[in-house]
Amino acid sequence: MVDEAKVDCFNLPMYTTSPHEVEALIERNVCFSVERLEGMIPPLAAGNNSQIVCNTVRATMERIIKQHFGSEIDLDQLFDRFSNKLADNYFSIVKSLKTMYLFVLLQRNANIAY
Repeated sequence: MVDEAKVDCFNLPMYTTSPHEVEALIERNVCFSVERLEGMIPPLAAGNNSQIVCNTVRATMERIIKQHFGSEIDLDQLFDRFSNKLADNYFSIVKSLKTMYLFVLLQRNANIAY
């Protein structure tokens, strides 16, 4: 059993940039100029990709979870449960996501010394 206080104080701050912020960051770099930037909404996958999503979440979050909870948590059991919950509700979850892929075409600025 995991300490409830640790669960309550566990925080995963996430920030997703807008296309305008990505463009501003690239232009501030001055090594490149943005020739084209398009947002593309990913198609809803035909099949249930819940295991791929679960593996991706585990690859990115396992270390953070382990550092916070230590040996109090069985990561295999946690991600097995997550995978099952995700599989049961996959399409409703995917439909609710506000995901966008960005296509960015850059041109290297020739007048910048590398």
